[in-house]
Amino acid sequence: MAICVAVNNDNSLQATTTSPADCTSYVLVDANEYQLMLQSYEITPLSIAESFGWGFATYISFWWFGYVIKNARMVIKKI
Repeated sequence: MAICVAVNNDNSLQATTTSPADCTSYVLVDANEYQLMLQSYEITPLSIAESFGWGFATYISFWWFGYVIKNARMVIKKI
């Protein structure tokens, strides 16, 4: 659970009743929340390559289907 804290004049931290969304100072999170924040924003080269591969393959597939349909129409017209 996140807690909003303020820094006192003697550099000690004091918990406040302000919600973490409205906090203007520091927000403390526990270790589990911190790990979840790191995991959700992790971008690896493998995930980038995988996304690019899917996008490129989808584009080529649609182009190929259009090409095949165009050629099939030409063959049918000639018959």
